[in-house]
Amino acid sequence: MKTAKRLTAVLCSLAMTLSVWIAPVSAADTELPEPVIDVTFDDGGDGYTLNGASLAEGEGVTGNAISTGTDKYASANDVSALSGVTEDFTFSVWIYPTGSEYWQRAFDFGTGTGKYVFLAPTSDFPRFVMTTGGNAAGAEQILIGTNRVTQNEWNNITVTRSGNTTSMYVNGVPSGSTTGITLNPSDFSDCTNNYFGKSQYADPYFSGMIDDFKVYSTALSEAQAEAMYNDGIAAMLAKQNRLDIDVNFYDEDGNEIYQAQPNSTITAMVDIKNYTPEEARIELRVRTAHVIPPTATLVVEAGRRAEFDIDIDTDEAKIRDDLDVYTRIEIILSDQNGKQYNGGYIEVTDSPVEFPPASPEDSDPTTFGAHDPTIFKDPVDGKYWAYSSHNLVYESDDLINWIEHDYTQQITVPEKAKEFIAQNYSDQTANATYWAPDLLYVEGDEYPYWFYLSVSTGVGGQNSVITLVKAKSPGLWDGETQDCGVVLASKPGYTTNAIDANIYTENGVNYFIWGSFWRGILGAKLTDDGRVEGVDYTSDAKIIETSKDVGARLFSTPDGIMGPEGPFTIKNPENNNIYMFTSYGWLGSNYNCRIARTDASMADVLGQANPHTRFRDASGNQVGTAYAQQSDPSLPWGYKLIGSYKIGDGITYYGNGHNSVLHDDDENWYYVQHSRKVPEAAAYLQVRKMLWTEDGWPVVSPVVYAGEKEQAVTETMLYGTWDITSVGTTLYDTGVTSADDSGAYKGADMPVESYELILKPDHTFEKGTWEFDGDHTITVKFTKDGNKDKNEYFYRGDVMTLFVLPGYDKDARRSVLTVTGINRNFTANNGTGSNTDYITNFGIKSNAMTTSTAPEEPPAPEFEDITNDFEDLQGTIISQQRYEQLPCETKGAQLYVGTRSSGGDSKTGWLSKDGGVTGKALVLSSARWSDDRGPRIGFTTPDIQNGGTATLEISVNIKDNALRYNDNTTSGGDAVDITPYFTQDRYDRLKITVENHKDSFTRIFYVNDTEIARDSGSAFPVLWGISEDNNSGNPKEIYFDDLYIHYDASVEIKPLAAAVEEAERTEDTVSFTLKDAAVFGSVDTYVAQYDADGALIGIDKASVTVTSDEQIVSVDYKKAENAASYKLFVWYNMMAAAQDAELE
Repeated sequence: MKTAKRLTAVLCSLAMTLSVWIAPVSAADTELPEPVIDVTFDDGGDGYTLNGASLAEGEGVTGNAISTGTDKYASANDVSALSGVTEDFTFSVWIYPTGSEYWQRAFDFGTGTGKYVFLAPTSDFPRFVMTTGGNAAGAEQILIGTNRVTQNEWNNITVTRSGNTTSMYVNGVPSGSTTGITLNPSDFSDCTNNYFGKSQYADPYFSGMIDDFKVYSTALSEAQAEAMYNDGIAAMLAKQNRLDIDVNFYDEDGNEIYQAQPNSTITAMVDIKNYTPEEARIELRVRTAHVIPPTATLVVEAGRRAEFDIDIDTDEAKIRDDLDVYTRIEIILSDQNGKQYNGGYIEVTDSPVEFPPASPEDSDPTTFGAHDPTIFKDPVDGKYWAYSSHNLVYESDDLINWIEHDYTQQITVPEKAKEFIAQNYSDQTANATYWAPDLLYVEGDEYPYWFYLSVSTGVGGQNSVITLVKAKSPGLWDGETQDCGVVLASKPGYTTNAIDANIYTENGVNYFIWGSFWRGILGAKLTDDGRVEGVDYTSDAKIIETSKDVGARLFSTPDGIMGPEGPFTIKNPENNNIYMFTSYGWLGSNYNCRIARTDASMADVLGQANPHTRFRDASGNQVGTAYAQQSDPSLPWGYKLIGSYKIGDGITYYGNGHNSVLHDDDENWYYVQHSRKVPEAAAYLQVRKMLWTEDGWPVVSPVVYAGEKEQAVTETMLYGTWDITSVGTTLYDTGVTSADDSGAYKGADMPVESYELILKPDHTFEKGTWEFDGDHTITVKFTKDGNKDKNEYFYRGDVMTLFVLPGYDKDARRSVLTVTGINRNFTANNGTGSNTDYITNFGIKSNAMTTSTAPEEPPAPEFEDITNDFEDLQGTIISQQRYEQLPCETKGAQLYVGTRSSGGDSKTGWLSKDGGVTGKALVLSSARWSDDRGPRIGFTTPDIQNGGTATLEISVNIKDNALRYNDNTTSGGDAVDITPYFTQDRYDRLKITVENHKDSFTRIFYVNDTEIARDSGSAFPVLWGISEDNNSGNPKEIYFDDLYIHYDASVEIKPLAAAVEEAERTEDTVSFTLKDAAVFGSVDTYVAQYDADGALIGIDKASVTVTSDEQIVSVDYKKAENAASYKLFVWYNMMAAAQDAELE
């Protein structure tokens, strides 16, 4: 949600000050009367009933709202109060539209299609209608507004009648009036179909949120209508109580940029999304990375836009500031109370990343109407050709600009195919156009361009043929052709349909791949003369007869989902795998591309007994097997590359699929498909850049190809907000739960929308961490489950790898920074319908920076790269430990990690290993011990006064081991098993809160934010790993990462280390004083002796109960003959290292 106040500033490597005063709203009389109907959705269901709609808690204007959509609406429980509204009236409602389909209803109260009053806010302009005679001519009394609502923002629409004039206000602004409405709200007081988000007719459901529906028995004035809008906006902003801005930068041509060049003029668009009215004076400063000299001031009223020039360039800056060049330009805001907000920055560099230039819209009539495109690069002149269904051919020199060759009025279908159908399919005639062409280039042939065209009778049946036409020109119909007749035929009852031919060549042998729906995709060898091996061509009857059983099934489908069809087969020479691209779904909004691969050659696939088992998807499904043979036919098969999706506030791309692939001479890969911008409408041609993941699965760019190239980007370009769409997720429509449901043919793979991912400079985001390889790859690691209600289809432990591509969005007409890649989902069947653990993702960067991504120094690492120095130690050592004074808020907190073992040959310790949530993990390992005190980790606070709290947060991967914590009175011994709360081989987030430490305190344990246990006692928390004996000799390990210790702000810290004073050593005793001791209870002390080489040769231990300040503690030890140096270790409660002192 956003309520935007925009201002524009033109910058040139500058520093300036801009003040913006948010003017208060004033009106003579804005007090609102009491409504007769008031549905706020904040009262727990009183006044309304949810019918599939969900409650959007906290997302409304003043509280909750309802979220509506397909088959999801709500109802008003009682509208009888309308009976008293017989003259003047007001209807008012807040809406947050996310779809623009006509005739969606904000509300519709009626008895059916004969009597109703409704508001349709997105029918181009808002439309208010009353009728008691249905939609008969002249029966509807209508008011159409003059101002449109704004998508993806809260809007208020208020309709009033005063006397005989009915007026509409959109967001407090007058928006048309009429004298043609004479019906009264009382005429509708007996209505029983009283819908929010639903129509009395079969119109689209309202897509978005609805809040605060009110009816008044008076007509609100213009000032009151404006006040209603302003009060709603103020409520939303006050609720958020913060300043939130987006900043985007543009060059002199208006293109969005992510880096700036010296001596250039750039424009910063500052979007103030939220502000607090009590702190409404906002000062904006633009500064370099080095100085902040003010150079200009401007005051603007709320809602206005200001533009101004600043004549400061980098040459002047160099003289004034003695700088070579500015390194970055920052946006800084502060409110009247002096609180500062960092709005982000843009780099200034001599070598910016290259973005492709503006290119033609892909909705241009040139490519509109393209369907089932096949791409081909002519080896003779290097031109690119795309061949479409319905007699369309496209030509290009660069895959960006296309020339259309429209033969729809010149060519129908090849004569021999037409005659074959007329003579062999009774009472059937061929369609007027062909479908899904593919091309085989045969060098040296008089007609080197061999086109395989599909011809059917009607749509959706199996009376089809594939026919061969040879041409002298790659333009097909622009030169001499040779009609070679039908090569394959099908009839009802055959295993597949004879359409969608694809020619795949391997080791000089051509293979014929084809099929659409029914039993799926089949393959056979192609003879040298272009015929299908196994088909008898001696007569038409023989062609039909032998076509029935020819070929081997390679790709099938679950029962319910339509597909596959439109095969396209390639080999990736990097791994020698064959990839088969197919399209699934109904030929509309849920059409999508799915892929399987094999590491066998095509000759081996077709030559062995079970070819249907050779192609597998990313989950290992044998995609050619029949329904009953699949391990779970309720799940869709195939690695989903792309389907219908929407990114951010952009348009929805529907029905992406029926593709081909080009591996160009420069080793670049291109994915070519048809797409729609309106469901079920005509398609158009798209070319997209295609990349390969490390494990050999393709991904494609989220935008149409405009000349982008793989290149290194800088990390600062990545900071900020990204709109990420999990396009590879299978979403089911209402009433459909699996791929084998009868409704899955239209109800599976519904459009996927995006969520926000804000990458911060400290390499964190709200639900995880991220890394950048310094080139063009981002690795995102999720430490929390996503929220599906917010389109977050990821799980804790998932790892998403994204490739960064600077591109150009042809529909938005702007340069964009995009990402494409795979989320490796480690949760089987993630609940969305996907059975694959590879979920493809698209993303576009939505703004340069936000307040939450202010540039800052990254925190120091919480763990160094460490290794165990005591692995080969022999003797009586009790503990091995490391402790850190952690950064941030720790103020002296002590971390303890270690192992306990017995036996001279034990291998115990802790070390740093790969496999953490981010980078390396702290791994506690032990190959042998005799009790349950295996690898362990704990923490203590030197002192927390009564009322204070301390918290340890840490990510834990227990692998295949157990995890326990100490009871509330001891550091070890009796342990509480918490293994069931963790998932093996995945990171879970553990939080331990300690309250009121001193003599006694409470410990609360949480796993993934859910409380699992609490107790009271005197012991700090210790986690014990691997609770059973392990004498195998193979190390058992448990992984820890992302540790954070913090305190409540009132806590005073007395570090225990500072209390150890005046240590003295004699020949057999070490004595020291605990001065101002911060602890009371057991204190363990160790004297360690080392030889001249620094090797540990002995440890002596003593324990004492501390009862008072300035208590003297003594440790007896036996001096070793070869001792050269000594150290004193002091421990409280077997955990916090207090002192590591060298002794004379």
